[in-house]
Amino acid sequence: MSLARYRKLRDFGATPEPAGKAPRAKTQALSFVIQRHDATRLHYDFRLELDGVLKSWAVPKGPSMVPGDKRLAVETEDHPLEYGKFEGAIPEGHYGAGHVLLWDRGTWTPKGDPHDGLKKGRLSFTLDGDRVRGAFSLVRTRLEGKKNQWLLLKRTDEHATDEDVTKPAEVLSLDDLRPQLATLESELPQGDEWIFEPKLDGYRALASLERKPKGEVEGSARPSRRRAASEANEASRDGKVRMVSRSGQDWTRTYGAIAKAIGALKIQSAVFDGEVCALDEEGKPSFQRMQNALTGKDDLVYFIFDLLFVDGFDVRDRPLEKRKAMLASILAGVKAPLSYVSHLEDGEELFALACQGGMEGVVAKKRGAPYVEKRTRDWLKIKCQRRQEMVIVGYTKPKGSRSGLGALLLGVHEDDGLRYAGKVGTGFSAKTLAMLAKKLKPLAIESSAAKKALTVAARPGTIVGSPLAGSRSASFTAPRMKDATWVRPELVCEVTFAEWTADGALRQPVFQGLREDKPARVVVREEKIASKKGKTMVAGVAISNPDRVLESRSGITKLELAQYQAKVADILMPYIARRPLALVRCPEGDQGECFFQKQRTPGMPESIHGDRIESHGVLYVEDAPGLVALVQFGAVELHGWGSRMSAPDKPDWIVMDLDPDEKLDFAKVVDAALLTRDLLKGLGLESFVKTTGGKGLHVVAPIVPRYDFEEIKALTHAISAMMEQEHPANFTSNMAKSSRTTKIFVDYLRNGHGATAIMPYSARARPGATVAYPVAWKDLRKIDPQEFTVQTVPKLLARRKVDPWAKLMTLEQQVPRALDEHVASRRKKK
Repeated sequence: MSLARYRKLRDFGATPEPAGKAPRAKTQALSFVIQRHDATRLHYDFRLELDGVLKSWAVPKGPSMVPGDKRLAVETEDHPLEYGKFEGAIPEGHYGAGHVLLWDRGTWTPKGDPHDGLKKGRLSFTLDGDRVRGAFSLVRTRLEGKKNQWLLLKRTDEHATDEDVTKPAEVLSLDDLRPQLATLESELPQGDEWIFEPKLDGYRALASLERKPKGEVEGSARPSRRRAASEANEASRDGKVRMVSRSGQDWTRTYGAIAKAIGALKIQSAVFDGEVCALDEEGKPSFQRMQNALTGKDDLVYFIFDLLFVDGFDVRDRPLEKRKAMLASILAGVKAPLSYVSHLEDGEELFALACQGGMEGVVAKKRGAPYVEKRTRDWLKIKCQRRQEMVIVGYTKPKGSRSGLGALLLGVHEDDGLRYAGKVGTGFSAKTLAMLAKKLKPLAIESSAAKKALTVAARPGTIVGSPLAGSRSASFTAPRMKDATWVRPELVCEVTFAEWTADGALRQPVFQGLREDKPARVVVREEKIASKKGKTMVAGVAISNPDRVLESRSGITKLELAQYQAKVADILMPYIARRPLALVRCPEGDQGECFFQKQRTPGMPESIHGDRIESHGVLYVEDAPGLVALVQFGAVELHGWGSRMSAPDKPDWIVMDLDPDEKLDFAKVVDAALLTRDLLKGLGLESFVKTTGGKGLHVVAPIVPRYDFEEIKALTHAISAMMEQEHPANFTSNMAKSSRTTKIFVDYLRNGHGATAIMPYSARARPGATVAYPVAWKDLRKIDPQEFTVQTVPKLLARRKVDPWAKLMTLEQQVPRALDEHVASRRKKK
């Protein structure tokens, strides 16, 4: 039971800390671990393995290698052995919130019986670690407190030193750092070793923060709110921040607002890697807006995706997942101009969302890899369209009404030379043309030697020693052009294009913007192109992994479900448009996990809308692209509220869900539905019926959106109770499985606030890919619910002459008079 308190203090569904196995005996050497824990107060957790657990103390100042130094050590709860490998972020609001780093680990050897030493309050031992070694003692004090307080002392031996082993290392110098680069790939990598981030369209930037060390505080008391606020203000003032581009240029002043925000972070020191982006009206990174942003006309956001150094620790050798966990902890709750870049496990999903949303693509990263300062295959970039950085080598004269310049002449380094790669004449605004003309004019080559050299290039060839050289080598390949002005190759731009031609030129290029963060000498031709996956289109939506089987028995694929949604969109939208939804998502089909989702999450396309209703986050769609986008996002089933966004507290239909015991024949359910219809008719309500994709039926009665959910739920509860009372052998209003034996559960709970029911024409994540299908009352005894599937319903709809639910959405029905009078009376009292 020694781990009982440890487990009681933690919610293992929310914290990444290990729950731990039962304490177990250890036959090999005993381990120790020291973890640097940046929680409410920075401290070090000192842990010794004994009896299958880690005996633990919090040491505010950390261990000392100086003999005679007395370091307070507050005894804490035992931790599981698995905690000795833990490193990461404990979420805000949880016990011990903050990031944990492995500071030292090794083995320990007790002197004498350790149980006796702990009992008597004096434990002597030796440590064999990377940072701390030699003889130590733990001595219990008589100081009062909620927890036992000890002193951790270093004993005199050959390992003693006067060095402060807890002194933070100096912050990594940005002058010596280079960012890790991704290799271009044409296909998404497969396997659990990869995680995926959006490829951001901006300028790469490394940022460092360094400030004066925190004042050391004895004990473990929490600081007052006033004191904490004072420290935060001091941190903001004293934080020294630098930001450099990928090539090492200092851009701190240019990114002034971002630097100020980094300086306000509540950490001592850090080095971040990320992308500085300008956002468009929809909040998406826009490379074309970078120019305005750099001149202060638009705001910039620093999207941070990696952590290289934190609070005196170089963490580049840590696995990516652990670096990101620490980064998420540091950036928890931050707002623009800083933003944490989260990741997805499903690369296909993210890639399709990125392409559909007009983003550049995705970056795949190995979750267990360290940070390496070069281009590696641990990071792969997969682009939605062909995109290439180009060196600007000249421009043409404007024609017609255009001013500034006509087109940019482009080059790219290839085979140790700068080779002409065509021109780009689209993608410019009048403002951009004027800006480019102003920047390029001073770079024009006007010397007679240069003109003579260029004239020689009547056909593709090599110009040696030309002023055009200098970008990377002493050669340049260029055609003859009468209206061309050639310039020194110093500026870099970015273009999208259809393909490379056989002679090495770009086909259909479109200008995206200047890259002022990169020198021309590093621009080379990128050979590989983006994956064609995700380009299968349905209703204007890109469907990734279209051949993925969602349901094994029928063989229904993701593409077929998307096509089904598009086919039934016209008939489904009247029921589903602007109705809050709950999705059953099965991203891996029936071979993986399915789960409910009720809220819009980041990364969903714009056709899937999100909002809040009181404390509920909700999502809804308005059109066919929205329906298909739900499939692209992994949704199979669509469940809807009883109300619309226009009146979220007022249901517009009643749903009586008849859920039978599995052993009952469908004929019994039909009898129940007809009885329910008759009861509702006796109350003055016309009703409609649909299958649910299983053996159940839904009886649906439309009502005017006048009554709240509590009132409608009370009405349906009364109806279910009436059915149970009159036919106790057939019905139950008790949802317990044990109460349903040979009976039908009359589920009135579908009519509560936030409760949902399967939508008409929605597929089900069930064998055969069945569909919830509206039918006519007169046909109810003739049907088999299993016949309505994703494959058969479109054909049935094509042959159907009469829609049995045609009146449902236009029928304005009042609830029974008794309820109406009760509601009026209740509201009058209010």
